[in-house]
Amino acid sequence: MKSKFFLLTLAIMLNACSESTETTAKEVFNEAVDAYMNKQYNKAKVLLDSVIHSYPQYEDIAREAHDFENIVYRSEQERTLHFLDSLLLKREDEIKTQQQNFVEVGDRSEVPIYVHKTQTVARTLDRSTVRGYVDRNGTFYIASCYTGERHINHTMLRVAVGDDYITTDTISNDALNHSFENGGQVWETVKYKYGSDNGAAEFIARNYERRIVLTFGGGSPCTYVMNDVDKQALRDTYYLALMLRETVQIKSQIRNVKVTLKNLRNADNSLLQTANRE
Repeated sequence: MKSKFFLLTLAIMLNACSESTETTAKEVFNEAVDAYMNKQYNKAKVLLDSVIHSYPQYEDIAREAHDFENIVYRSEQERTLHFLDSLLLKREDEIKTQQQNFVEVGDRSEVPIYVHKTQTVARTLDRSTVRGYVDRNGTFYIASCYTGERHINHTMLRVAVGDDYITTDTISNDALNHSFENGGQVWETVKYKYGSDNGAAEFIARNYERRIVLTFGGGSPCTYVMNDVDKQALRDTYYLALMLRETVQIKSQIRNVKVTLKNLRNADNSLLQTANRE
């Protein structure tokens, strides 16, 4: 008799426990719905994931949680797309304003190259300085430009602010290091592409309000104090490059989000067609 009573009690307890667990699963699911309605998408996904993996025995609830998880993910992607579109418009407006200070120059490249109006060849022909170049994808490089009455055959650049300094790589490649002379005047240009400036451009941009000393080295070293016009131009070019690179990244993210949303819509249509056939 006692054995029968024990089994009956155990059955009642197990049934109550099962009902309690099912109630908990439903409560967690409802909490996820509330989080979604409040646009707390990360919280909603965590709760739905908990329903799916913690209560797989309740197939209807788990299936509903999985379907709702797709809805949350799609809404999250749509919000991301809206944010990226807004950010892109903002950056493009900023770039348009900044680009008014730049002109396109020839560089034998399929992608147009831009230089600050104060740093065109015509404007810097009579002084030794550092020029900045940027293309529409944000690819950026600097060039040390020397002019004088004799060749110094420089191959590198040292940029110093007080006791701090940065030295570029040595550039001996004829495609990046060239010179010419005319009427007793000499010009030398060394381009520091593909990161060979070793951070010199950023160093100038960060310290443009301070005294910057340029040393054209590698041959017969010459030292110059960078003027305010060139420091400001280099800073503007550097930050324009950062904004252009950011827009390239934003556009790539937008494309990826659009592909994701398209795949989600296709999956929804497939499920709908399957349901209609059934």
